[in-house]
Amino acid sequence: MNTRPFSFADATFLCNYYQHLLRTTYREDTFFGEIENVVVLPYEQSEKEHFIVRYQAGHDPHKALDAYRGVKYDVLVIIRSYIDKDLCMYLPITEYLKTCDDIFEKDIPPVTFSV
Repeated sequence: MNTRPFSFADATFLCNYYQHLLRTTYREDTFFGEIENVVVLPYEQSEKEHFIVRYQAGHDPHKALDAYRGVKYDVLVIIRSYIDKDLCMYLPITEYLKTCDDIFEKDIPPVTFSV
């Protein structure tokens, strides 16, 4: 798990790098299926929670991030439930990579982890 924050530039790079995951299946053995989005969000837990509430309200990651004034970021994979379309699973990109089936998706490309 990434225990260090990303800079905005590195988080944006990783977010863009993993956009090919959109609308793909997360895992067949769970009722969370389609990857809805890969987004940049604040690193601090309380700010992550505020981001998720704002994202759920409008499904716009850019607007959800507008209120954040910090400098520490993370990247989140948002996975929609097959059973309940109002339910999502939120995984940091590092956790997603640990659980994904695709061997080519196991590593994060080199980033500086600087803030």
